[in-house]
Amino acid sequence: PRRAYNIIAGLVNIYVERASDHNQSDIDNAGKFLQSQIDYFHNQLKSLEARRAAFQAKYLELLPGSDGVSAVRASGARVRKLETELQDAKAEQALLASELAKTKPLLSETQAAGGNPALAAALANLARLRQQYTNSYPGVQAAERQVKALEHGPAGGGKSSYSVPVANPVYKALHLEILQTQTRILETTRALARAKVEHAKLTALARSAPGVEAKFINLNRNYGVLQKEYQDLISRREAMRIGAAANIDANQVQLQVINPPVLPRLPIGPNRRLFLVAVLVLGLGAGLGVGVLLGELEGRVRSEADLRGFGIPVIGQISDISPQSGVIMPALRIGIGGSLLLGVFGALFIATFIIGGLG
Repeated sequence: PRRAYNIIAGLVNIYVERASDHNQSDIDNAGKFLQSQIDYFHNQLKSLEARRAAFQAKYLELLPGSDGVSAVRASGARVRKLETELQDAKAEQALLASELAKTKPLLSETQAAGGNPALAAALANLARLRQQYTNSYPGVQAAERQVKALEHGPAGGGKSSYSVPVANPVYKALHLEILQTQTRILETTRALARAKVEHAKLTALARSAPGVEAKFINLNRNYGVLQKEYQDLISRREAMRIGAAANIDANQVQLQVINPPVLPRLPIGPNRRLFLVAVLVLGLGAGLGVGVLLGELEGRVRSEADLRGFGIPVIGQISDISPQSGVIMPALRIGIGGSLLLGVFGALFIATFIIGGLG
């Protein structure tokens, strides 16, 4: 027990001393390792940023913008929008042309609201509003009320004695709207042509470099992973510096021996009571086994049956008449030996109880 205690105590002391000596060097090595990893990820981030910037400069027109839509898709949407606007403008032009064909360019003085310029202007305004809105529109209803007021008023009640043709204001308004619509159609046609050229250019560029968006997404994903690892390493380095500054003697706290070695008063094994019982049983069994084995190996013929087993004819046998002492002494020796054995076993067994109680 004393030797085992000395060995364990010496090992613990050696470990604590070595760990205390090398703890600061271990901290320095850990800091150097973290710094090397930070430098490595920093270089990887710079390289990936350069690759991503070059990729963006090369395929700027194919990459999604801030709204998440690429220039190819935006140009396609613009082409479709301009085509719709052109169709609407042409339909409006056809409608205006149909209305213009039904409208007379000249009116007599009587038709032109009895020569009342105010009424003529009101009629022109009403015609223009009806081209844009329905009859339930408030502006149309207000214009109708104005026309009715001028028709039934003092200025509209008189009749002119002249019948000189005058220009129809409705015809002029329709003609002006047709000109404006034609101008809009021309501008939309030019814009559509430019948009189609741009869309064809971007489409050809996208076909020449397939998978540009997927490659850009992959670059962004790799950049995000590297940036996260870089930030984690910086956080670990700062945490290590703060911990070292807050606890200079951290190595002593970490290496405190919680359960030091002690010298036991009693052996922890084997179980002495069980051991004594096992020794008694094994000893008795071994003695009986040795006796049986010696009897088998001795080669004596002890009875008439044993002799007949050899195939020899037996005429008879002579009985062995031993004295009384020859029978008593072996039994006495066995009894004395067994009593001594049980006595020694009982004494040892009781001694283990006493020692265990004292411990």
